[in-house]
Amino acid sequence: MTRRCAGICILVQLLTSPAQTYTTHQVLFAALRTQAQSCAQRKTPLNFSGKFIMPLNPHESDKERVQLTSRDVWKVTGFRFTVRDHPKSKHGHRTRYFCSQDETSKKTLKPSQNPTAKRRENPGMVRFPCHGRLTIISSRQKDSATRIVSVNLKHAVPHVAYYDVSLPAEAADIIRENMEWCTPSELVKRIQARFPSATANQIGDAWRSLSEMFWKRDTDQLASALKLLAEFPDEVDVFKLQDNTNARQLELYGVLAEYDNAAYCLLSTASSIAISKRKLALTAFGNCLRDTYGVNPEFAHTDKDMAEIGMLKDVWDPKINQCWWHVDDAVGKRLKSAKLSTTPYDSQRAHTEFNFIDMSFVPPGKDDPDEFEGGYLEPVSQAAETHNPSKLTVPFHSIRITPPAAPRLNANGIPLLRIPVLHFPAGEDVEMAEEEDTKNTKRTFCRAVCRDPIRAMMKPHAFAHPLIPGYCHPSKEGIKYWAVKQAYDYCVEHDLREVWAYLWGNWYRSGRWELWARSAHPTIPRLRTTMICESQ
Repeated sequence: MTRRCAGICILVQLLTSPAQTYTTHQVLFAALRTQAQSCAQRKTPLNFSGKFIMPLNPHESDKERVQLTSRDVWKVTGFRFTVRDHPKSKHGHRTRYFCSQDETSKKTLKPSQNPTAKRRENPGMVRFPCHGRLTIISSRQKDSATRIVSVNLKHAVPHVAYYDVSLPAEAADIIRENMEWCTPSELVKRIQARFPSATANQIGDAWRSLSEMFWKRDTDQLASALKLLAEFPDEVDVFKLQDNTNARQLELYGVLAEYDNAAYCLLSTASSIAISKRKLALTAFGNCLRDTYGVNPEFAHTDKDMAEIGMLKDVWDPKINQCWWHVDDAVGKRLKSAKLSTTPYDSQRAHTEFNFIDMSFVPPGKDDPDEFEGGYLEPVSQAAETHNPSKLTVPFHSIRITPPAAPRLNANGIPLLRIPVLHFPAGEDVEMAEEEDTKNTKRTFCRAVCRDPIRAMMKPHAFAHPLIPGYCHPSKEGIKYWAVKQAYDYCVEHDLREVWAYLWGNWYRSGRWELWARSAHPTIPRLRTTMICESQ
């Protein structure tokens, strides 16, 4: 029973000729390599049947041994095989394969019915009538400490070895020769100059796959990282942090640079009663980084913690870039909150900065003086401090109190009490008043239908920049005007007075806008979020 396949024909069924026994698997695969090369040169069919005996490994199943052996066959012959089935075996595991380049085994492609589906960029693999079949059996005898592995393959037509059709072989060679010194973006320009059909995604994927030899030490990510760090004992210190640090109010602060530099700081301020205790501790750490190690960043990526931001401004004063994930998360949580009292709002200050803001558009309720995202960074009011005079004189004016009029008495000498007549609206007016009262009692901070549009609106506000051509003004002042007006107009249109007070006080007023808007700085940072730090 044979079927057409592609590549060197490797038949996966037991041959009638007896299998030759080899002492080890290395000897078997050396013989297979020699025979495969000879058949390719003479352009004759390849028939191979062999087996080897190996010690029984209790941590390795027969199925795993078959899989490992199939990979070795691929490496030795240069031809890849696809699993066909797993016939039952009494004393082990059996798998039958067919050549991945066999033309008779190719599946019929069904065109996608989705008109928006993207078509495949890569050319299809060239196929051949090779009838390639491979059978691998791993079995063990009862009460035996050894395992027998049999390899039976047949390949009728020699053909080119299996290769990745997504990228030319010459392009892969360029990546392999330069991956230690060139970034993927540099390789894209070089490779596309010679191979215009190669895409940036193909080159990037190949670069990541081939570069694993420099950093990957284990299939398990944690084990791989530990092994890699252990290779640099003079440059890297590895610390194991205790669990539940957040639950115990033990905040861990870290500083990460983009290249060949790192620092760590473990601080416990839970028992301290000093004012601005976290900022003082962080400032001492930042001063050490600046003075001892010469760290002078242009950008600083952080969350919305104002203690961290205050330290950065005092030590370096770089462009603060609040992580967009933290900004979006904070806004989303606040919009879902039912609490109406919000950040103190100074409508006069807002109108002074942007005259299109109506000073009467204010929340009807009371504000919450303690509601500021991330804490306090600066006073809400920017007015100059008023100094007390050395001497204060208050003029004294005499106060004359007019005695009340004598109450009116009835015939029995009892005081009369006059009650004013109350006028109630009748009919439809009463119902309308009751409905209005009901509406007032059901006022919410932000209706559910408005939450996602607000978050979606803020994202382009965060990333718009004069260096990026698009739909906003080509200056930082114009971008801020556009963003504030868009947010304000949306809140006015939907009568979101509390939301506007929150957005202005925490994100759009001067002093806060510069912390999360990329347009506040003339250049653009490469990093976007703090996830690289929080993943540690």
